[in-house]
Amino acid sequence: MALRRDHDPGLDPFREGVAVLRDLDGAVVGHLAAIVEHFWSPFSPLTWQECVWLLVTWTDGEGEPIIEDYPPWTAVDEVRMGQIEVERMSTGISGTFSVEWLEGSERDAAWTRCGIKEPAGYYLGGYHL
Repeated sequence: MALRRDHDPGLDPFREGVAVLRDLDGAVVGHLAAIVEHFWSPFSPLTWQECVWLLVTWTDGEGEPIIEDYPPWTAVDEVRMGQIEVERMSTGISGTFSVEWLEGSERDAAWTRCGIKEPAGYYLGGYHL
């Protein structure tokens, strides 16, 4: 018997999506890359459920540890509301940033620079471009 595979259309912006992060003054401070993957859980043994990975890359090329989110959503709900709170590891300073999804060639260029191209575990400790 094949397992059923969840597909939540509400997660479509997160499927290899890239957003600009802006501070309270409207300045671009980085990008948020996202992917959606499937996972199996003993709590839902007949279904491959969806999970979301979020990766913040600052404009100086420093990246934060990847964020993983599962239902019920926490980080995903924040981003859906147009913002995300992130703590910068190197400074310990946290902030809330607006999230604006990119499309077309802007999205493609940003994905080339700061998309999630390695397995998620690669980004667990932060990174630098």
